[in-house]
Amino acid sequence: MHYLGEYTHLLVPVTGMLIAYLIVIRAIPIIRMIIHRKKLLEIPDGHRKIHDEPIPSLGGVAIFASVLITFAIMAIWTDTWPLYPFLIGGLCMLFFSGLKDDLLVINARKKLLIQLLAPALVVVGGGVYIDSFGGLFGINSLPVWIAIPFTLYIFVVIVNAYNLIDGIDGLAGGIGVIISLFLGGWFIAADLMPHAVLAFILAGALIGFLRFNWQPATIFMGDTGSLVVGFIIATLTVKMLQTGLANPGAPFHTIMPVIAMALLAIPLYDTLRVFILRVRRGESPFNSGTDHVHHQLLGISGCHGKTAIYLFAANILVLLFVIAFKSLPLTLLFMLTLGFTLMLLPTAGIKRKLLVKLGIFTLNPKPANGSNGSNGHIKLVNGFSPRKLKLPQWEIPEELEHFDLEALTGNNGDGEEEGEKVIGER
Repeated sequence: MHYLGEYTHLLVPVTGMLIAYLIVIRAIPIIRMIIHRKKLLEIPDGHRKIHDEPIPSLGGVAIFASVLITFAIMAIWTDTWPLYPFLIGGLCMLFFSGLKDDLLVINARKKLLIQLLAPALVVVGGGVYIDSFGGLFGINSLPVWIAIPFTLYIFVVIVNAYNLIDGIDGLAGGIGVIISLFLGGWFIAADLMPHAVLAFILAGALIGFLRFNWQPATIFMGDTGSLVVGFIIATLTVKMLQTGLANPGAPFHTIMPVIAMALLAIPLYDTLRVFILRVRRGESPFNSGTDHVHHQLLGISGCHGKTAIYLFAANILVLLFVIAFKSLPLTLLFMLTLGFTLMLLPTAGIKRKLLVKLGIFTLNPKPANGSNGSNGHIKLVNGFSPRKLKLPQWEIPEELEHFDLEALTGNNGDGEEEGEKVIGER
């Protein structure tokens, strides 16, 4: 009984994680059925969307609903949380903007505006912002007029960085689980139970989602999910920084900025790398592409699962590296962690070749994208692959065998372009 009593504080977050998991695994089959009936499928383009066949991309609906419902249930056993209304307001804004982006298209400026307004609720209304660097680069406390805009910028970076790693099966969900579990454990140690419960609930929802998103994925989280998950992670990370730096008794008090960087190492490093590469090439850093770290790894592994597991391990190793050398001066630890991350991730061809030579990956030039290994260049009709279309075999009437199609369409040499335009408009 004494053993059980010592760990009773874990019952609430663990129960929340289990409930969130169960809600997601029950909700996703229903969502998939509705999406298939309405044909709201994500179409492969052979470029960034490299899956074989049209797949639902609204898994974020289940994640969002699970988090809200579960936290409302678990609030009975948690303390009052003044931040909660502001967090829910921001989540709803990002959820509906992501939903519109998944179903239709949302203007980039409107999307950015929403990504600024949502965290503004948490930062200004909830008082969650980064007011200190803890001595990193010799910077300690920040004035409010710098802290608030800087924190808003950090929110936008984290949300978009998480969104960008959602490029292969299982990666975004798995990285989210690692981050959420670490945050949940940290908040339990810091005696901040509402934050811990939210982190564990998010982990449970993502574990349930991974059942359907692991290779071969049958559903994607889409912007609906990545924006919501990224926002929760950003909120909890900023709160961890704010609390950890202000409380000398908090876990990792002296190295909080580097802990936060290590926790988000994969999405942040990938985003920074892609931004620099595209600017050097004279391209817009905001366009989609296949130059992300996970795409580079996929090129030598040919397997979404292997690629995702390698990046999970890299994220955990970076965290363990920081914890192992926590006694080093903060700025030195920051630079060493950056170098260690660079060493682990395949940002150059020589490192990718080394991974193959070490046997970590077996070179597979065929990009196994979750189904049958085709290259993803698929032409589609009404959202379905031609391989799946079963058309009736009509007999052509004799009088139509020599039918003058050009006479009917008025083709004057540009008929092919006009025909393509009509199909595109449909």
